Amino acid sequence: MGVVLSVRGGLGLIDGVTDDISRGGLAVRLNVSLDPDRRVLASVRLADAPPIRAAARVVSCSSTGTGGSYVVRLEFTLISEEDDARLQALINLVSLAPDAAPTIEPSCADAPAEAVFSAADPPKDLLAPS
Repeated sequence: MGVVLSVRGGLGLIDGVTDDISRGGLAVRLNVSLDPDRRVLASVRLADAPPIRAAARVVSCSSTGTGGSYVVRLEFTLISEEDDARLQALINLVSLAPDAAPTIEPSCADAPAEAVFSAADPPKDLLAPS
């Protein structure tokens, strides 16, 4: 599944891929390393529906050992009730019938930030360290 992380501090939007997602968070493969405790906004891109968005905290980051690729584990810290319900439905669909999972947009690196994160997103202060 395509995932986009919005990261403050000059990193901007980072494209990634996940096949490990739960109601508590996700593991995403990226081409950049992120420090533990860094705050991000995560957007799981669905081709046939609006993205599922959540504020998250980096739990860990480890190198995959292949060409500057990393696995970043994120813990969701804030998700709307609507996106939480959609996330649960996605998890149920994938776990019950993996072949019936919805089409996922692989990337939105060329999409403007407002196409990924709208004004309805959590406030920017959620990215501040707690």
